Amino acid sequence: MVLFVRNTCLVILVLVVFAGAQEFELLTPRVMDFGSVMQDSVIRGKIQFVNSGDTPVVISRVHTSCGCTAANLDKLEYQPGEAGEVDVQFNTKGFSGAVRKYVTISLTKGQPSNTRVVLQAQIKTPIEIEPAFIDLQNILLEDSENERFISVTNNTKDPLIVEEIKTNIKDLEIFLNSVTLQPGSKEKIKVSFKPSRLGRNDGYIDLVINSPMNIVKRIPVFINVKNTTGN
Repeated sequence: MVLFVRNTCLVILVLVVFAGAQEFELLTPRVMDFGSVMQDSVIRGKIQFVNSGDTPVVISRVHTSCGCTAANLDKLEYQPGEAGEVDVQFNTKGFSGAVRKYVTISLTKGQPSNTRVVLQAQIKTPIEIEPAFIDLQNILLEDSENERFISVTNNTKDPLIVEEIKTNIKDLEIFLNSVTLQPGSKEKIKVSFKPSRLGRNDGYIDLVINSPMNIVKRIPVFINVKNTTGN
């Protein structure tokens, strides 16, 4: 009985040692954080690794989670003790906010068979407008005034000229007609809603920007006015 227990322990010990062995070893973090970057820029980095085993490592392929991310490798086979790197880049065009992309390195010879690395960044748009929409869906008809604020941030290197701020909602008042924001500055725009009728009255607020780009930023406004009985 004692012999059986000893043999079992020996087998378990061998399995643990074997499971802990690793040939393909990352030298860079599994999560590569690039911090805050401007939209439309290209993020570049290197995934570094080493063959920490005593047999060659052969990489079959390196693939990414989407077409916006590219990964390039000079060669596929690495001898014991040999280091290598994967050049990666991520095109931020069309992305905003917190973004995560993945690069997976697959092996035909060596362990582990797959290693995934995360590329993450906080993508800043040239012009940030918060909130994305204005919620006025639980307003009572007898409410005299309902205030909201729109925050506009200029992340460009040039002055931002908001030439006009307008709305198609009759009961919505905007307390600023135009504004010029210096690079890196933020402006809060106050809006006030005074209901005059029950029901839905959805609409929008437009910010007409003519410098450094000619665009219109539209903020949806969702309105639903109720009476005291909840109808």
